[in-house]
Amino acid sequence: MIGLFLALIDTEEDKIKFVALYEKYRKLMFYITNDILKDTDLAEDAVQDAFFRIAKNFKKVGEISCSQTKSFVVIITRNIAITMISK
Repeated sequence: MIGLFLALIDTEEDKIKFVALYEKYRKLMFYITNDILKDTDLAEDAVQDAFFRIAKNFKKVGEISCSQTKSFVVIITRNIAITMISK
């Protein structure tokens, strides 16, 4: 699945950076979505949607291990889960 996201990213350097972001935040993202949705399948879908949105807007991501990037990832993830639960 990560290959689909990497196809949205232009440079090889950004692809490596995206993989690092994926590895660092995927468990946190799942925890957030599962806590909101209370359903593991929906939580996984929400995480995939969040990674898709992050990949589309990857130019906005700076350093991977900084609080600003973590906040960006958490906000996108939380908003997707909240949108899914309201539907």
